[in-house]
Amino acid sequence: MNWEVKTMLSKRSSCDLALRRADWRRFWPLLFLYAAVWLMALPMSIWNRRWSVYNADTLQDALRRVESTIYDCVTASVVVSAIFAVLLAMTLYGYLMNSRSVGLMHSLPVNRTKQFFNHFFVGVELFTLVHVVTVIISVLVMSSYGVISWEGILTWFAVAELTSLFFFSLATLCAMVTGWVIAIPVIYVGVNAMFVAFYGLLQMMFDMFYWGYSSTDFPVLISWLTPFERLLRMASNCYNYDHELREATYHMTNEGWTALIVYTLVAVVFTVVAWLFYKARRSESAGDAIVFDWLRPIVLYVMSVVGGLGFGFLLYYLVDLANSESLLALLVCQIIGGVVVYFAVQMLLQKSFKVFRKGWIPSLIFTAILGIGLFGLSVD
Repeated sequence: MNWEVKTMLSKRSSCDLALRRADWRRFWPLLFLYAAVWLMALPMSIWNRRWSVYNADTLQDALRRVESTIYDCVTASVVVSAIFAVLLAMTLYGYLMNSRSVGLMHSLPVNRTKQFFNHFFVGVELFTLVHVVTVIISVLVMSSYGVISWEGILTWFAVAELTSLFFFSLATLCAMVTGWVIAIPVIYVGVNAMFVAFYGLLQMMFDMFYWGYSSTDFPVLISWLTPFERLLRMASNCYNYDHELREATYHMTNEGWTALIVYTLVAVVFTVVAWLFYKARRSESAGDAIVFDWLRPIVLYVMSVVGGLGFGFLLYYLVDLANSESLLALLVCQIIGGVVVYFAVQMLLQKSFKVFRKGWIPSLIFTAILGIGLFGLSVD
């Protein structure tokens, strides 16, 4: 009996290693591409500025010139991490979108928890390896002309690593709720832009129909609920110019470090939720737009409201009604837009064009609620 248990454990352990090796073997081109981007963006850029550093009057001036290159990459790291994270999630969890592949994976003698974290940690290892190698090469390049900005290069590493972890956990969560690989980036972008898009649409209505109202900056809550915008703005605020001393300084603000810590904790929560979704996900859901039945109404009405308002504004301007400033015309366009988006989303969720017979009653209720809400907003 003990021999059988040991044999089974040995098979599971070897299967775990096989999964990790398979991920590394299959996805090394993505690793190579990500490494090429950062090796050209950071060590190569530092090397290209060597003559500027050599011609500096003081060591402090030379250090500032090196830091300017590094902190430009700190800002770029948010954009690069956001793009790479969703590509990584699409490749690592793409097998969930194919019924044959997911059936094969789930038939292996490895439970779902180990499968999920095997793929997840391979993703973390991929971008961490690139970040570590980039730091080592950058330090070697800087040491070649005797000016090393430890604060700058470690700040870049922290921002690149933590933003990659956050965006990868978010992209993984998005992958767990859909059975279409192409839907992962759509949901990913939607989560990052949903709140700011809805707020922007409301601002447009306020500007048009509220006398004396002027648009304002995004509230703090909206900014926090828009991770990409918040992190990008945080990374862009590293540059400071002292007019009295007439010199530039580069350092991450306390607000920036706070944002990184908060989003890192959120990344842990997203990872746990994604793991729970992975365990609850049915293998037969491969090919469904949204794999959980309880989530479909939420997606349906959120997309109908936000997409309907946006499509309504587009229709309002396309038919050249904007010059009339008619509230009734805008309400009609937005209700039409809401209904069109509602049935379009229904078709995607049901994977069928036959949604009108059963969907017209909920659509009327949705239209009534949308119309009452828009009218109430206009007479507030």
